[in-house]
Amino acid sequence: MPFSKGQPPLRQRLAYKQTRNIVLVAFLIGLLLTGGQLMADYFQQKNNHDNDVERILSTAIKSAQFAAYNLDDATAGEIVAGLLNNRFIVKASIKDNYKNTLAHASKAAEKVSGVGRWLFGDLEDIQVSLLHAATEEVGVLYIQVDPANESQAFIQRSLLTFLFGIIRNIILAACIMLVFYFGVTKSVLLASQQASKPEKLKNIDIPSAHRDDEIGMLLNAFNQQLKTIETQHEQILAANKNLEAQVLERTHELKKEQQSALEASKAKSDFLAVMSHEIRTPMNGILGLLRLLSDSGLPSAQAQYVDSINDACESLLGLMNNALEYTRNEQGELELVDKVFDLERLISSIIFLMGSSAKKNQNQISYQIANNVDRYYELDSERLRQVILNLINNAIKFTRDGEIHLEVSCLEKKDGRSLLRFLVSDTGVGIAEQAKEKIFSPYQQADKSIHALYGGAGMGLAICKAIVDKMDGQLDFNSQEGEGAEFWFKVSAKIAQKMPALSQEDSTASMSPLRVLVADDVEMNLKLAKIYFEQNKHKVYVAENGLEAISLCEAEQPQLVLMDVNMPELDGISATEKLRQADYSGTIYGVTAHIDPETKTKCYAAGMDDVIEKPVDYGELLNSINQDFAKQSIALNKSVIHEHFNNLGIEPAAQLYEKALQELRKNISAEEGVLVGKPLSNEQLHKLRGLAGNFGLQAMLDLFDEFDDDDGILSPATYALWIKTMRITQGAINQYQPNKM
Repeated sequence: MPFSKGQPPLRQRLAYKQTRNIVLVAFLIGLLLTGGQLMADYFQQKNNHDNDVERILSTAIKSAQFAAYNLDDATAGEIVAGLLNNRFIVKASIKDNYKNTLAHASKAAEKVSGVGRWLFGDLEDIQVSLLHAATEEVGVLYIQVDPANESQAFIQRSLLTFLFGIIRNIILAACIMLVFYFGVTKSVLLASQQASKPEKLKNIDIPSAHRDDEIGMLLNAFNQQLKTIETQHEQILAANKNLEAQVLERTHELKKEQQSALEASKAKSDFLAVMSHEIRTPMNGILGLLRLLSDSGLPSAQAQYVDSINDACESLLGLMNNALEYTRNEQGELELVDKVFDLERLISSIIFLMGSSAKKNQNQISYQIANNVDRYYELDSERLRQVILNLINNAIKFTRDGEIHLEVSCLEKKDGRSLLRFLVSDTGVGIAEQAKEKIFSPYQQADKSIHALYGGAGMGLAICKAIVDKMDGQLDFNSQEGEGAEFWFKVSAKIAQKMPALSQEDSTASMSPLRVLVADDVEMNLKLAKIYFEQNKHKVYVAENGLEAISLCEAEQPQLVLMDVNMPELDGISATEKLRQADYSGTIYGVTAHIDPETKTKCYAAGMDDVIEKPVDYGELLNSINQDFAKQSIALNKSVIHEHFNNLGIEPAAQLYEKALQELRKNISAEEGVLVGKPLSNEQLHKLRGLAGNFGLQAMLDLFDEFDDDDGILSPATYALWIKTMRITQGAINQYQPNKM
């Protein structure tokens, strides 16, 4: 709506708004200042009262101690009478150590208004023990004080202060309003009348009174901007025409490039579009239930159906794994985890596993390990298994009524390492010459008819090559169409000694029933885990999200938590962090469908002891649990601990061990100078070793001995092991039973 005569309505005027805002702000500031002054006065009065009481008591106690010790009624009477001379003391009495009253005096409390009593409180009773020679109690001094005895004066003083503050605020607001209006608002109003003319604006006339001040500078700058805007507007119109032509040309080029890029990645994009790590969640339940169903003693016909379903699920899982593995390799996330394994056992288990698949195609499958191949090596056995399985699976797929043979040989041994050669040969259809160049490319097969006849996504060999390259090995093949194929790869592996096995005592200890909490938002997975753990005599609790898991941990204190990483309300990583912050010392296994390095790092940083990929192999999981909990049985030097509990008693010894663990936890903090990648001082290491040795914390002592051999540098792996060993030690202490040795 246009303003009449260039003037806006009253409520829209700058002067009105500024006056209103200034009055409000000045009034609020004044109220805050007055309120602060009243609060300071209030606390000062209370503090003065407390100081007076403390001062009088400090004086009276010495005299009262003398009177009580000597049972001097006269002196006691003088003391209590003197105490009542203080305005705020309404009662006083002195009693001997037999509760007999030596002297008593009282007076009526002053009348106090309800407001005063609400502000300063009711009468307070104070009782002080009278001690002779600082140890022997000889009596009691009792007084009753009225903290509100000066409340009326405070209220009157506060009302005057508040009234003065209101008057001061009004005067302050009026002064500021006048200064602001004559100094700023009036000048701006005059200038705005020039700028609000209805005709087309070219320049604003600058009043002579403001040519050299800020308002003049503002109007002059405004005039300059008007000229600049007009010039730029003309330039923009010309530039827009030129830009539109360039955009049309570049858009046409980008469409061509986009189409080319889409065609190049279409095969991979189409394949990965149907993949999702969420598929693993129902797959976990399907495979687990199939295993349970297979072990339930079904008739042969039904067992065959179950085996067929299981094979189909395993095939689907293999396709997903291959796609995800190749994606990880492209992103540089493919990791190798070397560990000692039994090569002969690995090969025999692979042949046994693939035997049924070979029989379906009427194939014979066999293997041979050369005499110069050692039995135990240190390598990533799971990745090695994956390569061999893919090669054998391909051989079975493309062979009918033929033979598949796996041969393992050692080409050379040097510096404790062997150069191993794995050869998978078949008598199948072979590979055409024109297909050999793209055989290791992802999402590619020899020709389109291969997929129609044999299935598959063309990922297996690409994954094999990625893994072998990661191992610094070599993968290649020899083949003629119609004459079968030979795929071989060479990798270098460290020769290892026989794998350590748990002692009989450790294995027995690890089989004890546990309290297990399973946290998962899928009901089928909860039921499946419950069945497996209860079959092994474990007590099982279930939670559908992280919040429920935390509550159950607090209530039931389970020894093991199987924590799904992705859950509603509170995810598994956040729930684990909260449990560790609450000093939960049990074992936590993370379960996830996407076990990439970033996720594993987050899980370990949150405090998880291990990370398991879906679908869960409950047989391997139970073995891992047994091994981890078997470590608790050797975490303590029980003879040392037993001696402490016998000599000190159960309760004192338990408290002492809790303090020892607290001291260990304190010494691995950054405040104590423990930083990853930095050396630990010999003094601190000696202190930690002595603490662990004196209390029989054998696992911690062994860790510190190994740490000392590592030049005292705290690596990330050693730090993670340190934290885990602390939890194992805490769990062993919690499970220790003093009466059983």
